[in-house]
Formats: sequence, C-alpha cells, structure tokens
Amino acid sequence: MLAKYGNCKINNIYLVRQPFGKILSYLCDLFTLFQYRKLISLSPDNYPYHTSLIIEIKNEKNEKNEKNEKNEKNEKNDIKFLLLEKNNCIRISEKMSIDKTKGIKKLHLDKCKLTLNKLLRTTKKRIGNNKFFSWDIYKHNCQSFINEILITINRYNDDNKEFICKDKILQLYTPSKFVLFLINLLPIIQNFIEKYAFILSLY
Repeated sequence: MLAKYGNCKINNIYLVRQPFGKILSYLCDLFTLFQYRKLISLSPDNYPYHTSLIIEIKNEKNEKNEKNEKNEKNEKNDIKFLLLEKNNCIRISEKMSIDKTKGIKKLHLDKCKLTLNKLLRTTKKRIGNNKFFSWDIYKHNCQSFINEILITINRYNDDNKEFICKDKILQLYTPSKFVLFLINLLPIIQNFIEKYAFILSLY
C-alpha cells in the first residue's frame, strides 16, 4: 500500500470511531468474567470504541489497463480513500465500510504537502519503533496510535481527544495479571496466523 500510495498527496483526514462488534464484545466479556457486560450496562459512556483514520489522497499516478496495454487510464485527478488503523498491527487498506454505527469527523489540515509516507515516518521517528509498532491494551492501543498521528499533524486538541478517547471502561476495570497476559497474547497469535497464512498463499 505504501509503495502504491505512500507518496501521494493527502487532501483530507477524517477521524473515525466505531463501537466494538459482537465478537470482540464477547471476548471482552469472557476475559473479564462478565464484568465487561456489567460496566457497559451501567452507562453508555463506558462503551469502548475502536478508532481509526480515513485518509483521502490524490492519486497522481497513471495506471495501465491490464486488459489492453495500449490503453492507458489517466487517474491524475483520481481520489482514493484509505483506512489507517492499529489492531494487532498497523493496517492500511482500500477496503472499508461506513455505516450508521460509525462516527466521522473531518480534520482541518494546514496547507502543506503531506503524504502518507511522511505522516507515518515522522510519527515513527518521534515516538520510536516500539511504541509505533507494538500493541498493548493500555499503552499502545488504537486510540494512542491515532493520538500520536494527531500530534504529528498538529490536531491533538480537547475536541478531537474527546471524540476518540472513550477509554472510561479501562479506568473502571483493572484486569488481573493473567487476564492482561491473555489479552496481550491475542495480537501475537493473530500476527503469527496471518504471517503464515500469507506465506502459504504465496504457494
């Protein structure tokens, strides 16, 4: 994705927050011995959100039509939308869905030539590889990653922080060391499965 779109100019950035899906909610309920369900029922403010960014870029590359190499498709003014998020790892995807459960907020960007490569490299250089790449439910989750991106583009303010930082449940519930170990083990297992599933797909 970075090889394809990394040097394209960013036109707009949108903050996105999405409530946990049924599967993730079930896992949270299981790991917390059903304390998660209890806390959620007490107040809607306790409900956690997954946060991400939608990056609107201007695709300035010309792409050739695979069916006929003589026909060249000019996409100089083509607008692309990319999803940037951090789950078990940092993901950049052309595939995304927008429905009524998602909250979206457009960010005002300074008039400067900002690319996806520059955005990620500047953030990684500032916070370091460990904080940038690793995942931890408290220290390096999706919200902290998006916060760091906002700092990079000078848009980390109270309004944006309030929009994405719905981590009240983490303040109310303190998991045991064993539960915390299991939660942090999940992305490692997922990375392992995805890595070897990708390798097998090459063959």
